[in-house]
Amino acid sequence: MAARLGRREFLGLAAGVTTATVATATGAVWAKGLRVTDGPYGPLQGPDAHGLMLPEGFEARVVAHYDRPVGSSSYRWHIFPDGGAVFPADDEGWVYVSNSEAREEGTGGAGAIRFDAEGAIVDAYSILSGTMVNCAGGATPWGTWLSGEEHEQGRVWECDPMGEADAVPLPALGVFLHEASAVDPDLEQVYLTEDAADGRWYRFTPDSYPRPRVWSAGGGAGRRSGEGEMASAT
Repeated sequence: MAARLGRREFLGLAAGVTTATVATATGAVWAKGLRVTDGPYGPLQGPDAHGLMLPEGFEARVVAHYDRPVGSSSYRWHIFPDGGAVFPADDEGWVYVSNSEAREEGTGGAGAIRFDAEGAIVDAYSILSGTMVNCAGGATPWGTWLSGEEHEQGRVWECDPMGEADAVPLPALGVFLHEASAVDPDLEQVYLTEDAADGRWYRFTPDSYPRPRVWSAGGGAGRRSGEGEMASAT
């Protein structure tokens, strides 16, 4: 029987998977002094039919295929899915958002799949369109998704995971080959990375830090003005 997780446990597990991925990708830096454990769910079993290694009692399923409708929705899953995040929904379900790194002008963007509290797909839809090379991004503390375009004229777009508000560009966050974005709620700043051999690390301090959802609502002047800084490796 498949193990059942509550919403908070699921979101916490998703965060843990992200951390584990980063640690694995930078093993040479992080391995020293770390000890691999089985975690709270027990040891990983052999690969399943999808090639995934999961703890005993867990099971995996495919929820979307490129260019096929997702569930009973009319939304066809986008090509080159990339950066993503999970957001809690008001009905105890959750929403998974995913960028599309399509490289032709106007063919990128981001889509979302909404699940109910039991994990069933209840809807799927676009939350950003008309862009290109949407690579990574980041979730904000107020529940929106920052989608970064990875090309020379790339911008960051703030998207509503629930699909209720239009995506808006955030020009103050710079024009470059955007990769990840992360909001520091304590220092009220945004950190951004650039995917290039000579890429820089950016920090943006808005003139006024937004309250939850104020950026999406169009009421946050801070997203359009502020102080930007950058650092590069030497």
